[in-house]
Amino acid sequence: GSREIVEYLLENHGMDSNIISNTEIHPVADFLNNKQHYVESMSIDNQLTPLIWAAYLGRANIVNLLLSHSADVNAKPYCELTALHVVAQYGFLEIADVLIQTNKLNGNARDEYGRTALHYAIHFDQMLIVQLLMKHSKDLALDLNAVDNDENSALHFALIRNCTEVAELLIEEPSVEVNARNNVNEVPLHLAVEHGNTAIVELLLSRKASIDVLNWKNFTPLKKAAASGQTNIVKMLIANGANIKTTGMETLALAAFSGKLELCKYLLELMNYAQIPEEVLWKAIKSHNVEVIKLLVRYRFDVIDARISGCTTLHVSVLSANIDIVRTLLDHGAVVDSKDENEETPLMVACCSGHVAIAKILLEKSANPNAQDIHQWTPLHFASYSGHLAVVQLLLDVGAEVNATESKQRTPLHWAATRGREDIVKLLLSRSANQNLQDSDQNTPFHLAIFRQLIDGIAELFINERTDLTLRNKKGWTPLHAAVHYEP
Repeated sequence: GSREIVEYLLENHGMDSNIISNTEIHPVADFLNNKQHYVESMSIDNQLTPLIWAAYLGRANIVNLLLSHSADVNAKPYCELTALHVVAQYGFLEIADVLIQTNKLNGNARDEYGRTALHYAIHFDQMLIVQLLMKHSKDLALDLNAVDNDENSALHFALIRNCTEVAELLIEEPSVEVNARNNVNEVPLHLAVEHGNTAIVELLLSRKASIDVLNWKNFTPLKKAAASGQTNIVKMLIANGANIKTTGMETLALAAFSGKLELCKYLLELMNYAQIPEEVLWKAIKSHNVEVIKLLVRYRFDVIDARISGCTTLHVSVLSANIDIVRTLLDHGAVVDSKDENEETPLMVACCSGHVAIAKILLEKSANPNAQDIHQWTPLHFASYSGHLAVVQLLLDVGAEVNATESKQRTPLHWAATRGREDIVKLLLSRSANQNLQDSDQNTPFHLAIFRQLIDGIAELFINERTDLTLRNKKGWTPLHAAVHYEP
């Protein structure tokens, strides 16, 4: 058998059990259990010792034999991996026990990433290996708080994997540091909260885990719980002393963004319905949760028209195309013609985006169809430019000025022609749009369509409407001059 071959090579040919090369003893691993393909996948420049080969293949008898011939149980020939790392990864319990029984094993050996065998066992869900290592932690002088290059301890690893059983085992060990911070300043409590693991959160709190630690994003465990809408964990953290006095509104904003109504109610009650900052309502709008928005505006009406980045909440809700939120804000007193930093109204936003249903709601609430922004654009300019035929029709039906001019003296027809919107050009002309109006450069809509070489169907429309073809722009060009100049 394979054991006899190894024994023969060791005893009769003086083979070194720790040699790292392609000698007669290494191919024995190739022979074991038809695992040639596995061996080849592990052949990395022949940098593994016979012991690690045997460990990788799960052959306890060969491991025993090699150890009896003084194989180095702690050899780290490749990537700083020991035989214990290998068996921890693959879950070879018998071999792990054999290695431990040598009484020479360094259980704290680290690979090139700083990870111990315990890290490996946790990462690869080898619970039996974890239990074995924990059982012999004193014999091995195992450092249960050893951290890898990212400063993650075994407990961090268990919680990153959301492995409750391992986490419980570690937390219940008095020597395990439950407040260790990794390289992004996260303690185990952050990770337990991230996975919504209520049982582990409770266990960590019983070990006096730090509650108000800020991670690299300036999130405490409480903020993390609020952001993911974990009501029970939020309550648990606050009951155990999480700071709500100075972070309450930020926590509420995160809860609003999560869209969890029950959580928002709880926090509002906890803070005695204190003054709600604008950010909270904005977060709720972004979550598209109408019930949360209703809850918030019920307690503070003035936030409805508050501005962030120049916009009101109504502008943002229109942009999000959420009809229910738009109705809720309007029903609670939002100013329908409020203007942003560019003096654009919510109706302009709806027209530009093509949200015809929302535009209709705003008009029903008496939105001004002829309001102007800082460039004198009206809602009809926006709809014509953007090519939203249904919105153009709606605006014309409620009395939008078809020949309104903006700062460059262009009408909606100018912009529809410039953009090649044949359907809108046709509609505007049918509603008495003046095709002979000239902009600040004395261009008619027909000039602009020719400049953009968008004249196929549009030219016929303008000619049929008896457009004055003698009108000249500032260059002295008639539409015919322009057509000749821009002939492909």
